[in-house]
Amino acid sequence: MKVKKWIILVFYAAMSVSFGYSSYTSFINGINLWVIWGIASILPAIYVVYQIIKRDGWNKSYVVADKRIIQKVSTSLSISYIFTLIVLVVILIKLNNGASINSFDITVSTLISSLFVFMLAQIFQYVLDNYIK
Repeated sequence: MKVKKWIILVFYAAMSVSFGYSSYTSFINGINLWVIWGIASILPAIYVVYQIIKRDGWNKSYVVADKRIIQKVSTSLSISYIFTLIVLVVILIKLNNGASINSFDITVSTLISSLFVFMLAQIFQYVLDNYIK
């Protein structure tokens, strides 16, 4: 799959704006994670500025993924999605039983654990493909 450079830059700019908005709202609400969101918003912005300064051309195509990579990533995403659903069902059961949990903590912990499961699934697939034959 080939993607034009300007599409990648628009995606990174949107990520930077969304992380910046999360940082701003966290700061306004007094949540201490605004620094992490701020750093996360700066990194895509740095990439966009670097690519604009580099001036390779806006219509240059990059190979983003082929069918094998897409299949591996979709398998890892499905494992991560199932894990996220299981975590949310467990949290929902705890909330029904009277536990008091902050919704922001639920969201952040679910996202972090889902990303961790996605990374583990990618590592396992890499090991299975390259070392176990």
